[in-house]
Amino acid sequence: MAAFQAYMQSTDKDDASAESVRRYLNWRAAHSRPEEPTDTDDVDLRTYLMRLRTQGWDAESLRAHTEAIEAYYAWARDTGRILSSPFDEYDFHRPYLSRDQIRRRQSVLGEHDDVTTEIAHLRGLYQLAAALNRAPDVHTVFALALETLAETIHLESAWAFVTKDSGLMPAPTSGDVDHGFILAACRGLPPGLARQDNHFLRRSPDCHCQSLLQSEQLVRAVNIVECSRLQDSAEHDGENLGLRFHASTPILANDRLLGIINVATEEWQFLSAADLSFLSAAGVQVSAALERARMYDVSQARRGRLERELEMARTVQASLLPQQPPTIDGYEVAADWHSAFRVAGDFYDWFELPDGRWLFLIGDVTDKGAPAALYMAMVRGLLRSLAPSATDPGTLLTNVNHELFRYASTGMFVTVFCAVLDDKAGEITYANAGHNPPLLTRSEGRVEELWPTGPLLGVMESVDIATRSAKLNPNDTLLVYTDGLSDALNPGGEVFDLPARASQLTGREGAEAALRQIIGDLQRFTAGVRQGDDITLWVLTRSQPTATDTRFE
Repeated sequence: MAAFQAYMQSTDKDDASAESVRRYLNWRAAHSRPEEPTDTDDVDLRTYLMRLRTQGWDAESLRAHTEAIEAYYAWARDTGRILSSPFDEYDFHRPYLSRDQIRRRQSVLGEHDDVTTEIAHLRGLYQLAAALNRAPDVHTVFALALETLAETIHLESAWAFVTKDSGLMPAPTSGDVDHGFILAACRGLPPGLARQDNHFLRRSPDCHCQSLLQSEQLVRAVNIVECSRLQDSAEHDGENLGLRFHASTPILANDRLLGIINVATEEWQFLSAADLSFLSAAGVQVSAALERARMYDVSQARRGRLERELEMARTVQASLLPQQPPTIDGYEVAADWHSAFRVAGDFYDWFELPDGRWLFLIGDVTDKGAPAALYMAMVRGLLRSLAPSATDPGTLLTNVNHELFRYASTGMFVTVFCAVLDDKAGEITYANAGHNPPLLTRSEGRVEELWPTGPLLGVMESVDIATRSAKLNPNDTLLVYTDGLSDALNPGGEVFDLPARASQLTGREGAEAALRQIIGDLQRFTAGVRQGDDITLWVLTRSQPTATDTRFE
C-alpha cells in the first residue's frame, strides 16, 4: 500500500482515522480493486459504505469513517495522485437508504432464496435468448432486451445507448447537440426524461456511466451512483417519479465498445450481486445479437441496393427489346418476354436489313440472372453489328460464334434462331444454332419443325451452321420460342404440349391473337406453379391476299 504509507507519513493521523482508511483499502484489495485511489472510485465508495450501513453501523460511526476516507482522497488530489476526488462531485455523507428502505430491500430479497433467484435469472436469460433470436435489427434487439431485463429484475425504467463509433445506428442529423452516444431504445421512462423527445437522455455531454465506458473502466454490470441525466432532468423541474439511481451493463464485442444498458431504481444498490451477474450475462447475449442484427442490417442494405440495381438492369434490358412490331404488308408479328428473375438470358429482336428484308432473332443463354443478361446483351450487339455484312443467316451465326469464342471466355453459351423474311417471295431463310425447333403451322393445321442446322454458339471455335428455307403460305403461322415455354410444367409434373397447342393456331386471326392463345393456354396449364425459366416467344403470320392483291401471284 504505497499510497497509504505516503499518506500516513504526510501528516499526523489519529489511530481511528488511519484504521478507517486501512479498513477501506483492505476491502478494495479483497474485491480486486486497484491499490491506488482514482477519481472514479465513487461506485466502490458507495458499495463499501452501503455494506457498512447494512451491517448496522450507527450514523455517527459511519460519519467519522466517511470523513477519514474523504481526507484520504483529498490528500491524493492535493498531491497530484488523482485529478479530482469523488467527494468533490458526490455527497457520500447523505444517507443512501432509509432504514425502512433497507428493511424493504431485505424483505424483497428474503422472499426469494438463492435457488429461486437463480432459476428466475436463468429463465430470464432463456427468454432473452429466445426473443433476441427473433430480432432482425438493432432497434428491436434493444427493445426486446430492455423489456426482458426490466421484467426479470422487477423494474420499470430502462434505456440503452450505442456508441457512435460502433456503426450500429446512424448518427442523428438534427436535434440535440451531438456527442459520443446515440439513444437506441427506452421503456417506462419517467415524464422528466421522456419529455421533449427524450431530450435529457440525448443531450450532451456524456453522462457518468458513458464516461466510464469510454475510459474502459466499465467492463461488467455495476450499481452506478446517482444518474447525472436524472439529476439534470430534476434540476429542470422534471418529474422523475423518485428515480435517482441506475445500474449499468456494458455491451462489448471482442473488446470493442458497442453500447450500454441502464436500468433505473429509486434506491442505491437495489440490485443484488446476483442481479448484476444476470445483467452482465444478458449484456453478452445482447452483444451477440447486435452483431447478428448488424449483419442483417448490412445484408438488407446491400439487398436493397442490389434490388434497385437489378430493377435498373431490367429496365435497360427491356429497352433493348423491340418496342413495336414491324409493319410489313401481308404479315403480322407479335412477341412476349417473361423473365424468371429480374433480368433474363432470353432475348428476341428484329430489324430491317439494307436490302429491305427483315431479320428476326430469338436467343437463349445457358444461364439465368445478371450474368446471362450481360452475355445476352453482348450477343445481341454482335448479331446487329455483323448482320449487314452477312450473306445469309448461317454465315451470320458462324461469324458471331467466332467472335464469342474469341473474346467471351465466360463458360456460357447461347442458342440462336435467325430468320430473314422475303415478304415478296413469301419465304424465310433461316439458321438454327442449337435452338428449340420453331413450329410452322400450316393453314390446314399441320405442324412442321425447323430443326437446328448447327450447334449452339460459343462452344467450339470452328462450326458449320447451314442455312435452310421455308415457304410461308397465306394463313400460315410461325411460332418461335425458348425452352421456358416448351418445358413448362403443371402442378402434376406434366410438360406443356406445345406442338399440340401450335396445331390449333391459325393465321387467319393474326399474330397477336395466336400469341394470346398460347400465353392463355400456358397460364391455365401452369396455374399455381412458380415460373422456373425465362419464357420468350414471337409469332409471325401471313395473311390471305385480297382478290386485287397481285403481289403473291
